[in-house]
Amino acid sequence: MEFAEYPYARFNTKLERVTYTDDEYERLLADRHWTRSDTDYLINLCHRLDLRWPVILDRYAPVPPRPLEQLQRRYYHCAHALARDRYRRSRGGRLESEGGVPAYVDQSQALGISSRTRDFDVAYEEKRRRQAHVAYCRTRAEEAEERRLRDELKAVELESRRLKRRARGQPADEPPRRSGLEAARLAANAIAPPKRPQPGQPYLQSSRLKPPEGAQGLSKGMLTKLALVLEELGVPARPIPTKLSCDAYDALRRDIVTLLSLQKLATSKDLELRQMRRAADDQHARAQHAARAAQQHTRAQAYAAPKRTAPQVTRGQVQKRARR
Repeated sequence: MEFAEYPYARFNTKLERVTYTDDEYERLLADRHWTRSDTDYLINLCHRLDLRWPVILDRYAPVPPRPLEQLQRRYYHCAHALARDRYRRSRGGRLESEGGVPAYVDQSQALGISSRTRDFDVAYEEKRRRQAHVAYCRTRAEEAEERRLRDELKAVELESRRLKRRARGQPADEPPRRSGLEAARLAANAIAPPKRPQPGQPYLQSSRLKPPEGAQGLSKGMLTKLALVLEELGVPARPIPTKLSCDAYDALRRDIVTLLSLQKLATSKDLELRQMRRAADDQHARAQHAARAAQQHTRAQAYAAPKRTAPQVTRGQVQKRARR
């Protein structure tokens, strides 16, 4: 009994084995940190496991154990050195390149190499993995602190732009500032109301499902947030375009845009409020410090002033005053 070929079998690509002779190893691959047996073991392991590096690191047995970056650098160095040498020999010593990428890289992709692995930087890879590990191990408090710092940075950048515009002078054609509620209402109204068929002007109900873009519509950031909220609510991206479903879809999107705009407004106002409270606390602390400094200065002056001594009265003067 014969089974039909698996539909996705053509996507199951296999890694070609990296092979080399004794002469090629001595000329191209000799390394004082790697023995021939360790190199052979690594090459066979990479071919058997199709360059799945976490599994390769787990199965690598030779002593002493090596970090993942060292294994990757050794394999990529061997594969690139052999492919480059064989391509140069086949072209009579010429090494062609296109767009800064040697031609042998495109012809040797079955070995698992690419232009990014040509000069494998171990230090950069170790730093990248450490940073990824630190980001993965962050606590919720650290993530909240990072979001708070980003919000403060946005507020500082916004205030800096305002000061720069004020220093250059306000342009005459600058549109008037709108309140937060008015801005939210305008953002919600960017979703066009339902059209009505006109004689000679047919239209498709499905055209109402497309979100507005460009200068007259919503920004890309707002569209991304809108799509995320719809996905979280379980609303399909393309509902059946009947009039009833399109009306409900438009109403839902308007409500979501209004909610997102008000959330953004509340976040900015809360940030401004915290900044004002911090400035008021700083001003109050400076006032208290100035008051304490003035009080201390007054006391110091009082202690430094010369004291008046009472005049001495003799016994004769006392007797004269008593006779009087």
